[in-house]
Amino acid sequence: MTNKAKTVACLHAKSNARGHGGPLASLPFATLVTRPVLESDLADGSPGPLRETAWLIRTHAITSSPSLSSFLAQRTRKLSSRSGTWNIVGIGAPRTAPRLRLQPLPQAPAELAALKALGTTRLLQGAMATERAFKALDLSASDVISFVTHTVPAPGAPGQLALSLSEPDQPDEEDDGRLTGPEIARLRLGPAWVILSACNTAGDGAAATGLLAQSFFQSGASAVLHSHWPVFDRHAGAIATGALAKFRKAPQEGQAAALRKAMLQSLSDRSHPLKAHPSTWAAFSLIGESALPSAP
Repeated sequence: MTNKAKTVACLHAKSNARGHGGPLASLPFATLVTRPVLESDLADGSPGPLRETAWLIRTHAITSSPSLSSFLAQRTRKLSSRSGTWNIVGIGAPRTAPRLRLQPLPQAPAELAALKALGTTRLLQGAMATERAFKALDLSASDVISFVTHTVPAPGAPGQLALSLSEPDQPDEEDDGRLTGPEIARLRLGPAWVILSACNTAGDGAAATGLLAQSFFQSGASAVLHSHWPVFDRHAGAIATGALAKFRKAPQEGQAAALRKAMLQSLSDRSHPLKAHPSTWAAFSLIGESALPSAP
């Protein structure tokens, strides 16, 4: 098998007028298989048979589009003519409110620090990772915006999610530690690649995370990497930052190809048996594509 793979782009299925993703939105196409698999081979979840399975991601890079117009734009978009350093914003490892009962993310600081090797990076982490601090940034020139945090139920919006950030000592309507879809939609982003390296996914599964992605597209983003289910933060970071690093090295191949390489690297990594399981390497999906600056 060569390193170059075909890219498959899929349109999101819509199940109702509010735009929630249909049943296919909860299925990472990377986990489809191209040859028959014996159920007995995978019954105990052993890493060996999982590494040998003919997953679709072995031969195809996969992205999806939120709409037909976005799909057409992706097919005609050229790489940015601007060459040089990426402008990156990283936010996460928040000081979470005890009432939310969220588990700490011990690998989050390292994942945020890894962004520094990829470009000019502004980090908001710990107590500084607040809504107010994030909203105060000029995000219009950002090429990458990476969230390394939890998702939590959005207040007053059943079935929808918010990104958990640090809650200030005196929370108010504009800064309560939860960045919601409507708040995201009011941001002013450039055509950035948004990385939602968030675990503890709740609510309506992929449909809920899909609503967050839609909000980022409304604010100007052109690509979103989001998760389908909870995943250990050390594995989530390896996939998310791995995809970014691989795209930085070969931007002409596209972000879907970079994500595919990160997934295949996890599949072949024998340092931990879970890395071969699709619950780890297939946790993320790419929506859209960004024409980010190429490396100098």
